[in-house]
Amino acid sequence: MIKSVITWYDNLIEKCRKIDFLVLLSIRLFLVPVIFVGARSKVLAMPAPSHGLALP
Repeated sequence: MIKSVITWYDNLIEKCRKIDFLVLLSIRLFLVPVIFVGARSKVLAMPAPSHGLALP
């Protein structure tokens, strides 16, 4: 009984590791553009010189 529980737990951890890896990968792929765009919009949001915004 305990042995099967341990095996089940090990399998669960293994699955979680794979899922974690995929989740972290997708979060990274999602966050990189978000952070990039956020950083750019922060730069744009800063008080600009009188000629207005140079960046699109």
